Order: sequence, then C-alpha cells, then structure tokens
Amino acid sequence: MKIISFHISIIILLIIYSSDLIGQEYSIMSYNIRYDNTKDTENAWRDRKEKIVQLIDNYHPDILGVQEGLFHQVKYIADNLEDFCFVGKGRKDGKQEGEFSAIFYDNTRFTVIESSTFWLSKTSDTGTIGWDAALERICTYGLFEDKSTKSRIWVFNTHFDHVGITARQKSAKLILSKIDEVNNTGLPVILLGDLNSTPNSKPIQIIKKKLSNALEVSEKKIYGPKGTYNGFNPSEIVAKQIDYVFVNRLKVLSYMHIDDRMDDNKLVSDHLPILVRVEDAYANNKSVSDDYFDFYGRNDILTGGVKMIPISTPVGDFNVWTKRIGNNPKIKVLLLHGGPGANHMYLESFDSYFPKEGIEYYYYDQLGSNYSDQPVDTSLWNIDRFVEEVEQVRKALNLDSSNFYLYGQSWGGILAMEYTFKYPSNIKGLIISNMMASIPDYVTYANDVLGPQLDPKVLKEIKELEAKEEYTNPRYLELIETHYYPQHVLHMPLENWPEPVIRSFSKLNNQIYVTMQGPSEFGVAGDAKLKYWDRSSDLSKIKIPTLTIGGAYDTMDPEHMKWMGSEVQNGRYLHCPRGSHLAMYDDQETYFRGMIRFIRDVENGSFE
Repeated sequence: MKIISFHISIIILLIIYSSDLIGQEYSIMSYNIRYDNTKDTENAWRDRKEKIVQLIDNYHPDILGVQEGLFHQVKYIADNLEDFCFVGKGRKDGKQEGEFSAIFYDNTRFTVIESSTFWLSKTSDTGTIGWDAALERICTYGLFEDKSTKSRIWVFNTHFDHVGITARQKSAKLILSKIDEVNNTGLPVILLGDLNSTPNSKPIQIIKKKLSNALEVSEKKIYGPKGTYNGFNPSEIVAKQIDYVFVNRLKVLSYMHIDDRMDDNKLVSDHLPILVRVEDAYANNKSVSDDYFDFYGRNDILTGGVKMIPISTPVGDFNVWTKRIGNNPKIKVLLLHGGPGANHMYLESFDSYFPKEGIEYYYYDQLGSNYSDQPVDTSLWNIDRFVEEVEQVRKALNLDSSNFYLYGQSWGGILAMEYTFKYPSNIKGLIISNMMASIPDYVTYANDVLGPQLDPKVLKEIKELEAKEEYTNPRYLELIETHYYPQHVLHMPLENWPEPVIRSFSKLNNQIYVTMQGPSEFGVAGDAKLKYWDRSSDLSKIKIPTLTIGGAYDTMDPEHMKWMGSEVQNGRYLHCPRGSHLAMYDDQETYFRGMIRFIRDVENGSFE
C-alpha cells in the first residue's frame, strides 16, 4: 500500500491497491529432468527434486512432457503437484522399469481420451533397441480433450538416442508415421522431447517437413538463453539446443527457455525446460459469439455501457461511475480497483483478454475516485461504508450468485474479502489479487523483507525522512521512485510503465488514501483506519470458489497469498513468477491465463 510518485510535470502519488468461454490457449512444457544417477554427487536428484517441483508449479503448464524420469521420479512429481496426472511407461519392460517419457496434464482442464507408448525400433510394440542406438528409446503419446471447449489435441513426447545417428533419423520418421496413423481427423499436434540433435541436423530437418519448430514460428522472440543443454555447468552460457517443441495446426504465441537456479546458483537439471504458449486457432473455427456484442434491450446502449449508479450513504446520496464491457448472462465480473482512492484506469489491460473469452465485466470507480462523485467528508472513508456501496452497485447491475464474480486488486482485495464475509450468498466466484489478509503482516513483510533488499544507505535515508514525517519531501519521493517502485510496484523501468498506469496514478484521491492507509512507504502510519485490519483468522469461513494471486516481486508477501488460497475452503493460488504488485502488466500472460482458467473451471464444474 503505497504512495506512488511519478515526475512528469508534477509529482504523482500512488496507492497500494495497491461453455461461454472459448479457451483455446494452452501452455506446454518440455523438460529433461535428468535421471536419478548415483554418480551425480553434486547434482543428486535428492537435492534437486523439490526445486524441480517448485519450478513446474510456478509456471504451471497445462501439458508437461518429461524425459529421463525413472518411475520414482515421475511419481514424486505427480505426488507433489496438485491437479497433475500422467501417462506413460518405463522403457525397459513397458511397466515401471527404465526411463519414462511421461506426459503430465492438468486434470482440471483435460481428459485423456487415449494414450500409448511405442519403442523407437523396427519392432515398435516390444522393448527392443533400435538400429544403432545404445539404449532402448520410447515415445509416449496421448489424445487430450479440453473439458470446457471439447477441443482435442495430440501430444507426443520422446527422447532420442545419444549415440546412434541412424537411430535418430529413423526415430524421427517413425514418429511422423505414427502421427499420420493415429491423427486421421487432422487435429492439432504437439511433439516434445530431448532429441539429442542440433537444429540443422538431419533428424530435425525430417521432422520439419511436417511439423513446425515452435521456436521459429513463435509470435514473440525467444525469452531466455539460446540453448537448452547446460551439462550442470552454471558458469557457461547455455548455447547448445537439443530439446524441442514442434507443432502443427497451432499458433505459437510465445517461447522461452527457463533458466531458474537453485539457491546456491546450481542448475536444477542438466537441461533447461522449454515453455511454449500456443493457441488452437482452428478450434470451433469462430470468434467470440455475436451475442457478446448484442446489447439489444440494455439500458446503457446510449452511453456505450456507462451507467451512473445512485448510492445512499450516512451523509447523503451520491453517484458512482460504472462501465460495462460485453454481454454474457452467465459470467459477469465486477472489478474493484486498489487504493483506497485509486480508479479503474490501471485495470484497462483487461480489455486485451476478457472480450475474446466472452467474459462480461464492469469497470467501477468507487466513491471519491475519478469519474464518481468526490465528497470531502472523511467519515465516508471506512470499510463498512464501502461494503454497502458495493452491495448497492451489485443490485443496480443485476449481479447475483448465478453470474457474479467479484475481483479485487490490492485495497480492492480487502474490499472484496469484506464484502464476501457479509454477503457470501451473492457471489459465484471470488478473485483476490495482490493483497494479504492482514495489514500488520503486510507491514512486517515490508519492513523485514522488502526494506532490507534496498541499498543500506538508501534505506537509512528513507527511514530518517519517515521519522521526520517528510513523506512529501521531493528527496523521499525520488528515493522511492528510483529504488522501490520499479522493483515491487511494477517490475519494469519507470520510462516503460504503460500509459493506463501513469494516467490512473495521476488521478489518485490522496485524501482517501492518507485517511485509510497513511502516507508511509513501509507501513501504516498514525491513525490510518486500516492500520490494524486483519482477517487472516476468518478466511476459513469463505466457502465460494476463490482465487488468490501474487507475484514474486510483489509488495505483498507471495507466500502469505499462497497460504490464503489454501486457507479458504475452496481455493487456488496463482503465482506470477515475473510479477510484482501490478502483475497484470509485468507477468500479463500468466496473470490473465490463470484468472481465465479459474473462471472456466468454476463454469464447467471442474474447480477443485
């Protein structure tokens, strides 16, 4: 919960707010996890396994192909990842012996229609070594159906031999032949694997005759190192690529090689995982339903979806501003902005994701903010009064438990929780973004964790200025703006901050913010009304489906927000590994994909 400054021509202050879905986007990961080799004394599986699970969990692919995993390794991953199941067999006996080329899948999203494993040899139905290979090699495949859209996709996962040149070429041809055999209806295909082949080698050229290398057709340039094989050498540049993702009938939206490390900078495996985001552009062969843009009979056509809603308060009647986007009688999301005293404008990134998913949503400036009335009576700025305001807005917009999703970011998360505690029967789903359940815990995290990450001299000067209560001192604002905001509020250089964020912060109602939050950067000062707010002991009372969202660089403690997701009765946590307090910008794909997945799962009854 912050005061934000941004020196353009003036100092700008900021806050802490600081079915019907198409759903054809999928995230796909390929990962050689390195088999449990007893000779790997410095890089033993026992020392790596927790980090591997953490990495997979953080990026949460919809489909994951692992190579080299022995049965106990594959089982460990399955046992420690929620919602993941796998298909596959050991290459030695077709059961549990030998390495797997297992395919993990998110069982809340996919159903396995069929799966099988074949050997890369002349006798592909038996466990034999093929051609000039040194070892048995296999390919596991499956047909997966999206529970929401009923779209289907074939996934193949393999590991080519490291010795046999002929074997690698024959294996490539054999897999393409198998794809042709099973995919007789022309469904999308993904081929994953460690192919022990460089990009210009013969096996890769054979595969590219029928499938596209995801790296080469991605709409976004590769993120991460050029290569995938590292040999457990943390000091060398990873330049050798032998791992791949190939696709057919899929649009590749992004492609990355993940170079996450252990705490001591050791590598997690001797290969880097590949993470690809794809879109099934052919599924349903249609865009958002025309009904989404059909506003016939709506009473806000004249104003383009804008509605000024009258609300009653203890000191009189006022009007608050709302704006509807889209039309979906089953899914309506009310967006509660941060602050207190911010506005809807920094949430405009929703326009890039919700319309194409057919989600109806509402921008809303709370009383005192931006387009809404702005009374100056400070008695209005309290949680209970804001909760009653949200209830009046809900009624005016005809939102109910059959369609009402309540989203709150930062201070909006506090407001969303408080509304849920009082009016739980009105809500279909709750989304708490970048907000902890305890202000005292937030203050502790800011002072004990985030503060010490600053340069000691910078922190000392900040604390000295705060001790003098010089919160508007240009030097204080300069220190915060330079050293704190680009790390934890929005994790990018200030000059790259998106225009909606800058525009939004310039319209902050400082009276509301200081009254409720106080002016301090690392705590809640004075008699601010939120100083002792703490609902952590009440979270277990929340029964409705709930998503909590946090970022690795957040001003809020991501571990606390993860705990919140487990403390409510029916919750899930979405972690944004590149995200800060405004993760809807600096980890946008993870943020919106996870939120849309939550809504989709609630809608199709698969949320757990």
